[in-house]
Amino acid sequence: MQLNETINLLNKFVPDNYQDIRILLAGIKYELKRTKEQLAKELVEWQKSNDYKSLHEIINLQETLENYIKIVEEISGDSTEEEISMYCDKKESNTPFATTERVDYSKYAVDDTIGYNIDENIATFKRLAAVSFINRRFKVKTWVSLYVTICSLLYKDNPSVIEGLVYKKRTGIKIAKNGVGMFRPIKISGSQLWLECHGSAETLRKSIIALLDMYHIPHDEVKVFYRRDYTDLHKKEYTDEK
Repeated sequence: MQLNETINLLNKFVPDNYQDIRILLAGIKYELKRTKEQLAKELVEWQKSNDYKSLHEIINLQETLENYIKIVEEISGDSTEEEISMYCDKKESNTPFATTERVDYSKYAVDDTIGYNIDENIATFKRLAAVSFINRRFKVKTWVSLYVTICSLLYKDNPSVIEGLVYKKRTGIKIAKNGVGMFRPIKISGSQLWLECHGSAETLRKSIIALLDMYHIPHDEVKVFYRRDYTDLHKKEYTDEK
């Protein structure tokens, strides 16, 4: 059985397990990249010595890790920010990030009573606490659950708009009568329709805004509440990677 066929069948028959595998693979790729970056720093230090054997070993290690990264990408494709965030959340409760100092995650906590309009571009590296829709508050922990919650509420209010998006790709919102061919299909509550939820936090945020526009609902009727903000923690790492 070919790799692509295996992936599609896993997504079809055991989508929850498939998503767990994707999150794990996103974590593996994340750690491989961070380790490769650390090796690059070690290489600079070892270049100050005359230990050419160790220099050669570090360079070989970097090449090996790059090959492993490509293998993971071949299996999982591009990891979304959401998948990396979910991996980091799982890791957070057990092991700190691999830095020289232990990370105090409590200092990244933010006031989860402050709501931000959905059209404010501050989604990256944040962890959600809740969303309010027309003054009704719902607990959510990921942008996927936020996206599904809003879609389900909109469908309940007026199914025809959501139904009109079935198989229409130009909107950037993928909705179908089954989840075949989707990377992360989730059923819209109260319907027989499936929503593609594979995408970064920013992608899902923009899809929500697009839906609000279709329903002629002001953007400030949807507010997001964050529990943690890891922007400073990730800033240098992602800047170096780019």
